[in-house]
Amino acid sequence: MIFDQEQRRYRFFVEHNIPPRVVWLTRQLPWFVIVFVWSLLALLVYGIHGSSGLFWDIVYSTLPQHYYDHHTGVFDAISPVLTHLFLGLKFAMVAFAAGQWASMVVRSGLLSGFFGLLLGAVLCGWVLLMEAMSLSWLWTVLPIPLVLLWATWLRAPDWARENTQWSARFRAAAVVLIPALTLMVAVPYYRVHEIPDVSPGFEPAAYPAEITPEAKATAELYRRANELYVSVPQPIQPEPADNVGRAPHHNQLQWLKNNSESLALVLEASRSDSCALDDPATMTSITWLPNGAPLIQLIVTSGRQLEAEGKLDEALDRYLTALKVIDHWTRFALYNEVFHRIASANRVFSQLNYWASQKGQTPERIAAAIKRIGELDLIAPRIQDALESNYIITRRYLRGDESVLPVLYPNKKVSGPTQSQILWRKLMPWETTRELQRLAWATASALFRLQNMRYNIDRGKGIVDELPSLNSGLNAAHLDLAWRNIADEGSLAKCLCDFEVHRRATILILALESYQLRQGRLPETLAEIAGPDLPKLPVDPYSGRPYVYFSNGLPAPATPLDQAELQEARRYARHFVYLPSLPFIWSTGPELRSVGWRASSAIDPANPATNDSEVVVNYELRDGFGETHRLPTYQALFRGLWFAIPNPVYEPK
Repeated sequence: MIFDQEQRRYRFFVEHNIPPRVVWLTRQLPWFVIVFVWSLLALLVYGIHGSSGLFWDIVYSTLPQHYYDHHTGVFDAISPVLTHLFLGLKFAMVAFAAGQWASMVVRSGLLSGFFGLLLGAVLCGWVLLMEAMSLSWLWTVLPIPLVLLWATWLRAPDWARENTQWSARFRAAAVVLIPALTLMVAVPYYRVHEIPDVSPGFEPAAYPAEITPEAKATAELYRRANELYVSVPQPIQPEPADNVGRAPHHNQLQWLKNNSESLALVLEASRSDSCALDDPATMTSITWLPNGAPLIQLIVTSGRQLEAEGKLDEALDRYLTALKVIDHWTRFALYNEVFHRIASANRVFSQLNYWASQKGQTPERIAAAIKRIGELDLIAPRIQDALESNYIITRRYLRGDESVLPVLYPNKKVSGPTQSQILWRKLMPWETTRELQRLAWATASALFRLQNMRYNIDRGKGIVDELPSLNSGLNAAHLDLAWRNIADEGSLAKCLCDFEVHRRATILILALESYQLRQGRLPETLAEIAGPDLPKLPVDPYSGRPYVYFSNGLPAPATPLDQAELQEARRYARHFVYLPSLPFIWSTGPELRSVGWRASSAIDPANPATNDSEVVVNYELRDGFGETHRLPTYQALFRGLWFAIPNPVYEPK
């Protein structure tokens, strides 16, 4: 319409009494046909030569991709070719409508072209923003070209009559501005109310209130012990594969002597009931202890020294003290610290296995240890603290406290929020409200699932299918802040399982050692160790089935094919020191799914309690793609978790 307007061609139609809106329609129909035809041609070309991936990369390189969860859009399930084409059509629609409206409002061809391009660029940016927010185009994009074309249709009579009165201008502006303002209000309103406003699942005000002066004083003792720690002059001897070489050697004894003051401070701090190394409400940097792992090893080595001196009761107390120290450090900790703490606790459990096989050990002492370990209420309840601490830290940042960025992104290799993300949040302040609501909702959901998993573990139900897929690629560091708790919840659930699988395995091994003390041999089956000290055998928290017991070590290959399979499977032996004759108990771990079945001939409808020996258990690999692969025996065994039963050095009674 630019040429019609500049050269007054519309006067010809006015002088011949042709309605202005008919003129408008004749100008629009050819463009509609052209857009339709070009869309079909583009679809054909893309179908033959592939998708416009490069164009799509260029488009999204201008956006903060990780800030909005655009990957959940309606059209992502469709072929990328159609998705890209549809985005181009939306660009064409809004740009065409913007040009038509500008040509009707501005008479100068040059100015109308400039303003048309400017308005079209703004509207295309709006289309991209709605696409990134995963909002439906039906109400966020489609009304824009419809309103602009409707505005030109209403403007047609005044345009033909060259009506420049203020009433005509006001009418033309109102037709566009009122829907625009409505849309600009509707989008923030929808974004805020799209996420339910719920409680985060705990009381944020009461959480940091538990950080008492006594808890802070305990933390200071640990910090002083960390500062006074003296590193070893040479590497400490690695843990033995069996019970030989259990006593600390000369270098370790010297190391204990050099760190006697640090050890005394740690033991003093462990007697406190509370500790707070971290304060999520005020911390601006990671307050982890650089020498934390050596301090735990210091406690463990002192326990081994007590073992060598025959002080088994004191050694047990020292190992349980190490677990309490780890519990202290896990309180109020962030998610990245919890992983290290759980790993340290599992190493302490392995020390208890060796403690039970020491010379001078008695069934009564082991029974008391089993009771104390079974009653431990340490570390596992603290796992959910990571979610709660992350909530408080992230909420501080969303409310504008950027001093917490070193806490949220402690790894220098992982960059924090980009300037574009910060700019988007400032330009759209309602997004802060939405993110706070989403953070609360995500935290409440994660806490609920974590608590539900712990309930199922306590009931003896396997939860391996509830853990994150092995190849899910979920990396909390690259998710926006609110959704980090969703990712953390899956990893923390695995931490909970890891802790429980080691604790239960330790209880079983202690019971096996007690049986060996009484009978002079290991039992043939785990059922034989059930008794007053262990009335109910703990089950594998991953599979929900009993631990698998190998009283004579790894079964020898029966055929050359089995031998070849064993050699191939040994490359997965990363959980243990491989000693074929060493007895052990076995857990499926997080990688395997156990499937039990019975042959139809073994099923007795009249007797549902079929003998367990008739159950055949197959192990399948969880590949993370919705498929399972049944594994041969040795491959399955080497992908699981092994817990060795130490060879005793005492003379059985």
